Amino acid sequence: MVKEDNIEWEYDFDGDSMFINDIKDYKYKESIEITDDIILDIDENNEVVALEILDASKIFGIEKKFIRHLVKIEINIMSNEENIFIKAAFNFMIHQRSTPKELNEKIVNDINLPIHDTHLVSALTAK
Repeated sequence: MVKEDNIEWEYDFDGDSMFINDIKDYKYKESIEITDDIILDIDENNEVVALEILDASKIFGIEKKFIRHLVKIEINIMSNEENIFIKAAFNFMIHQRSTPKELNEKIVNDINLPIHDTHLVSALTAK
């Protein structure tokens, strides 16, 4: 697990899943499936506190070995009365070059997640 700035993240190589969460203390309430491979965790205050990406190598279109070489994460999760939006930018070190990958998703806010804007960001050192 890597802890930087206001987030921590880990990657399960065998399961090909990435978990990114806020480092503040929170009490988990529920998970929201955005797509079959993207899940948000909500705390008891109805704030987004984590993002899970399943089949991460497929989502990012890169080999699994490069996911461990994440050098930057910037995630914005916004909700309004109608929709929940995820806009995320990741940079992976691939063949000694920082390679950007994006994740953009939108779903209907049928769970009535309150209007909010969550920003998770981290500049990491490649390992």
